[in-house]
Amino acid sequence: MISVKNFRRDLPPLAGVWAAFALSRFFYYRAGVQFQGDTYLSYWQFMDIEWLRGDLWRSVFYLHSQPPLLNLTTGLVLQGFPESYSEVFQILYFLLGLPLSASIYFLGLYLRQPPWLSAGLSTWFIVSPAAALYEGWLMYAYPLTAALCWAGVCLYQFAATKKIAWGIFLFFLLGAIALTWSLFHLIWLYGVVFLLLVFLRRDFKKTLIAAFVPLLLATGWYAKNLVLYGEFTASSWAGMNLSKIVTSRMPEEARKRMIKTGELSPLAMIPPFRNPLVYLKFFPETPLTGVPLLDAPETSLNSRNHHHLVYIKASRQ
Repeated sequence: MISVKNFRRDLPPLAGVWAAFALSRFFYYRAGVQFQGDTYLSYWQFMDIEWLRGDLWRSVFYLHSQPPLLNLTTGLVLQGFPESYSEVFQILYFLLGLPLSASIYFLGLYLRQPPWLSAGLSTWFIVSPAAALYEGWLMYAYPLTAALCWAGVCLYQFAATKKIAWGIFLFFLLGAIALTWSLFHLIWLYGVVFLLLVFLRRDFKKTLIAAFVPLLLATGWYAKNLVLYGEFTASSWAGMNLSKIVTSRMPEEARKRMIKTGELSPLAMIPPFRNPLVYLKFFPETPLTGVPLLDAPETSLNSRNHHHLVYIKASRQ
């Protein structure tokens, strides 16, 4: 476990990891690797820049296609640093490398690896081209990697020390992960809580106290979507995503035959994630809400708005 005595022993190898990390980033920068700070302009997961900058809180509240934290964080940085947001994100993503590499190092120690081996594996990861490229990509992959690794550190510390502070840190990290990427479903979060309740039975109350607020926030987001849209989910794109790998790969004749027999809806002939105007022809009764995020077929950059209200009905079909 982390202690002053152990930290003094483990600090030199960790300092070596961090030195290698800083040196590698210097050479990557000299080689031309640059931070991609404008990915929010083209990736579907992000809302339109006008809503991120001018209608952030309302748009995030009504967001149904994605969990909220990616857009909320991006919008706050855009509003706080309108001219230098890319540099701010670059600094933040660079700084994430310090706790990420440290967490890999500590996880190695917890697995009874020698300090030199843990430091070597952490260095190997953090200086790799893949790590450097993901660090330069404004998306949730790199922050979630850091969060998952630190959650592992917190899990070990919570189990070893029984200190509730480690449990709170653990579950806030897991809650943030669940509210950033819909792949980490609410069931996953409750599953982690259940396993800890089983394996740490003597600390049943501490586990529940530590997990209460993150569970409440994550469940509240799902409940919000259930009340507003009839979908107990963090992402309304599930049907669209399933269609990409199932329906759209069926032969056209097979789809036509199944549409004729009523086994598939006519939407099976349309590739998923088309312009909302395409789906509005099938669902003309889709109401206007007064919220640009839900009503506008296209964004200010003339690309389709993947967060339109009609996507929910189309995804169900």
